[in-house]
Amino acid sequence: MRMALGSVRTFHGGVLHALRPRPRERRAADGRSRSSPAGLAGPRHFRATGTAPPWLLMLVALVACLPLLTTAAGAAGATTALARSGVFEVDVMNEPVRGGEPELAINPRNPQDIVMGHTVVGNTYAHDSLADMLKAVPGGLQVSFDGGRTWTPDDRPLPTRGYSEGPNAFLLAHGQAGAVGFTLRSDGVGDPIEAAGPDGSIYAGGVMAYAAPGGPPPFDITVDQGAIAVFRSANGGRSFGRLHAVLSDQDLAGMVRRGMHPTVGGFGVNPFDRPWMVVDQSTGAVYVSTTAHPERYVVVSEDKARTWGRVEALDCDELPAPNPDHQVRCDTYPESGDGNIAAAHGVLAATYIAGAAPRESCPCAIFETSTDAGAHWSRHVVFADLPSGSDVFVAADPSRKGRYAVALLAGQMVPGGLAGLPATKTVPQGVEVTTTRDSGRTWSNPTVLGDQPVPHLTNRPWIAYGPTGVLAVLWRNAYPPYNPGSFLAPGDQNVFVAISRDGTTFSAPIRLNAAPSPPPDPHQLAEDDVSWVAVTSRFVYGAWGDWRPTSGNPVAAGSSPPSGELNAWMARVPLGSFKAEGPSW
Repeated sequence: MRMALGSVRTFHGGVLHALRPRPRERRAADGRSRSSPAGLAGPRHFRATGTAPPWLLMLVALVACLPLLTTAAGAAGATTALARSGVFEVDVMNEPVRGGEPELAINPRNPQDIVMGHTVVGNTYAHDSLADMLKAVPGGLQVSFDGGRTWTPDDRPLPTRGYSEGPNAFLLAHGQAGAVGFTLRSDGVGDPIEAAGPDGSIYAGGVMAYAAPGGPPPFDITVDQGAIAVFRSANGGRSFGRLHAVLSDQDLAGMVRRGMHPTVGGFGVNPFDRPWMVVDQSTGAVYVSTTAHPERYVVVSEDKARTWGRVEALDCDELPAPNPDHQVRCDTYPESGDGNIAAAHGVLAATYIAGAAPRESCPCAIFETSTDAGAHWSRHVVFADLPSGSDVFVAADPSRKGRYAVALLAGQMVPGGLAGLPATKTVPQGVEVTTTRDSGRTWSNPTVLGDQPVPHLTNRPWIAYGPTGVLAVLWRNAYPPYNPGSFLAPGDQNVFVAISRDGTTFSAPIRLNAAPSPPPDPHQLAEDDVSWVAVTSRFVYGAWGDWRPTSGNPVAAGSSPPSGELNAWMARVPLGSFKAEGPSW
């Protein structure tokens, strides 16, 4: 996420999603136990059963409102390594400006058109204060019209200037003195979101927020008010239409009256933190989801993001009719950790971590589906007895109704710890992937990806289906030496992707980066919470944050070991480059 002068952006529940060892036993769809790899232990079980002055403005530039002109690679992007299993890799930003958390939207009618949204911030190794991090930096949205080989310059923010809200009486009554109303004086958004529709529409947006000085460390501010911005392009990302806002702080009072449980107070950023956006490729419905820590919400647009439906919560169900006020009940599977959404064939799917579930020992990973935009859910416990810090992701297959994939990044500790880190620190050791062909009633035995036979920690996974049913999973592994003071995941890092054509058998992983990313600046507070994967009928695309120096992002003064600034990178791999089956790491 990007900060600009007089601005702040949010971060996704910390940066490193903690892990703990995989279980000794898993329960497969037939109920039988499965042994996990030797050396890893834990109580978790797989389930196959159902059940600015003085205010600060948040900015992250994403999208240009005016037409964009393509520049050659090496100007807007630096390419590397063209022949590793057919991997094409490019530093999309290629500039001494920090940015990460990339998301991709690929035009399904013309896959040559790709939009990347990423964060942009003002601090560097040479200028690394909080004030530097808050400086305004234009950029955050780049577009390719040749399948990712060349990119537009990183110099245009999404046009959010002028967006305004009045005072929020509900927040003022609950002690949030900064909720007095605001008007944005700069362009841009934070926590970028991108998605593409079946008609070729490209959607882009992110968080708009206004913050007051004074608050918990490390930012020392309070983000009392804000909303999610969504823009639509009808020409492959060359230009975008007007702003449509959704899921703002003005919704909080109504959410509480209906029985939901958004957090009020503290750092704020509720209910508009870390949004996700997906589009159903069958119906064109656009879904946006955000969190209010920990409860996550979702809202749908049936008219290409012009208007939005009623806010619903992932862990709530509307009460039976008559229910004119749309009251909800949220106590059966209450959310205790974050979640994710997907959509296909007119069905909204979601995953999240629940603190309780009937007849289960929780935390639990919940998979659920809804045919009424989240008003009512059909839920299944996929993993039970999870340690704290677990995270979960979901993908929906657009080629086959009822087929979904769930990826689990479970909390994990390595006996004795990893070199340089406290023994009590959670360190990811892999991501587990399971699939269902019947909307969650039964599940495949999980496949573990990323568990290399060397010291490492796994972080920032993503999962996605392509139009022909190919499932792709991306993850990053970080290696020692580790800096225990690093806010971001420490260590040199590699990026991997593997695919499955049947949902149960995975290819050998392909490394996307030609050389490891140097470790992050230990003082960097955010901007690298998310990696991305997308699939077309021909390629797998990955996107991630990387500290390698390039032609436009040379070795930064003060970096140790020598590195560039954090940049958003992308790689492309032909589907034919993946071997049919290989080692799971």
